[in-house]
Amino acid sequence: NNANQRIVQLESEINLKGQELEDANEDLLSLKQSEQDLNNTNQRIVQLESEINLKDQELADANENLLSLKQSEQDLKTRLQQKDDSFGNLKSRLDTLQTQILSLQGQTEQKKTELMGLKKQFQNVWEEKDSAEIKIEEIKSTYNALVNKLQENINNQEAIIKEFEKKLSVTFIDSVLFGFGKASITPEGKKILKSVGDILKNLEDRKIRVIGHTDNIPIGLKYQSKFPTNWELSSARAAAVIRFFQNDSGLDPENMECAGRSYYQPVTSNKTSVGRAKNRRVEIIIVPIKKKVAFENQ
Repeated sequence: NNANQRIVQLESEINLKGQELEDANEDLLSLKQSEQDLNNTNQRIVQLESEINLKDQELADANENLLSLKQSEQDLKTRLQQKDDSFGNLKSRLDTLQTQILSLQGQTEQKKTELMGLKKQFQNVWEEKDSAEIKIEEIKSTYNALVNKLQENINNQEAIIKEFEKKLSVTFIDSVLFGFGKASITPEGKKILKSVGDILKNLEDRKIRVIGHTDNIPIGLKYQSKFPTNWELSSARAAAVIRFFQNDSGLDPENMECAGRSYYQPVTSNKTSVGRAKNRRVEIIIVPIKKKVAFENQ
């Protein structure tokens, strides 16, 4: 029986590690895509700089032509009586050239504006990438701090801490935080959550989700007046943890949310007491708050 329990435990851990690997690969692909986007933006900037240089040269050439035509106009005025037709043609060419110069000036300004927008976009993307790297280091530091604080619980298989690049989760079996059939946190549970809250309140730009889970055993008659089903029990336990973080740890309630999943998201089979104990749990998930990057209009 112990061997079977160990096999079930190992299979669960393998599944968890597989999920962690998939999440890590997704983040890696996302970073690679961001790098490709940066390269494409840089190529576009180089192209625009080349186009602006070309337009500047065209403008310089046009100005030289204008000066030349104006000089020709001055010379022709002295022979105006004999060269009326020639002067008329030259004046028409001059007007056309001036229109072309104005058009080229407008195109040059437009290219310069577009270049400034792309440079701003390029800078924003780099800043976002630097911020993401800082957040990853922050998560790693938080992970290490939680492991140090909860080492005894981890050793006793009462807590599991997982790191997913930019995300972090801490899972407690229900008996660590709550009494049987209850949603009020035990004194020992409060000590543990206080340690976790002291670490989490130092995080910035993070959302904290608390999710309650139960096994598939129906609520006993003794507790049904307060918790008709496992939905109410799992939700009440998640809310109790959120309330503790807000009132006792000083975490910002605007960046927290809670949910109850009843017995519909088990981590292992409910057919054994060991499996049911693992499924009765509270998850604390720390995820980054997504922010939209504002780009200049092009």
